Amino acid sequence: MLIADPQVIDHRSYPGRPTWLKVLTQFIVDSNLRKSWKAAKRLSPDIIVFLGDMMDGGRYRMLDQEYESYYARFHDIFGTSKDVQKYYLVGNHDVGLGSNKAFSAKARQRYFAHFGQTNYQVPVANHSLVFIDAPGLVEEDYVRYEQEEPFEDWTGMPGGTIEYVNRLSQGMHLVFSHSDGFT
Repeated sequence: MLIADPQVIDHRSYPGRPTWLKVLTQFIVDSNLRKSWKAAKRLSPDIIVFLGDMMDGGRYRMLDQEYESYYARFHDIFGTSKDVQKYYLVGNHDVGLGSNKAFSAKARQRYFAHFGQTNYQVPVANHSLVFIDAPGLVEEDYVRYEQEEPFEDWTGMPGGTIEYVNRLSQGMHLVFSHSDGFT
């Protein structure tokens, strides 16, 4: 089962709204996510892939305790039995994209600690599911552009997405990315 952009909201999601409306919006959105998830679970999936942006405000500065509570809310909404395999793909709302004073320097570290790796592959039914860090790829391309390096000559940053993709073995791959790389 593929779940795209669940974006569990928080008080930062609609900055122009008054507090009472933010609280009401969060309640309604959480209720709708729970209802949709309850219906989706009836399909009894063996594997669930979250395609990024699990938490709308995951990239923002916040206390660790607030992040833990936010993360717990995500898992409370999208609860599953322990025998269901779950995989997560990093999105720009999870770790940020570009520089913004509101973004947390801890965003990637928190993502790793709570959702896992950003570039990885897992074997499933004679195929390899490949998860690509699209925000990291865009950030890496910013660096390449700043260095005025043609893409064809760019070998990638150590530990970066391009280096990871270049190391992939031949074979059947099903590639997941939060962005197509062209937007």
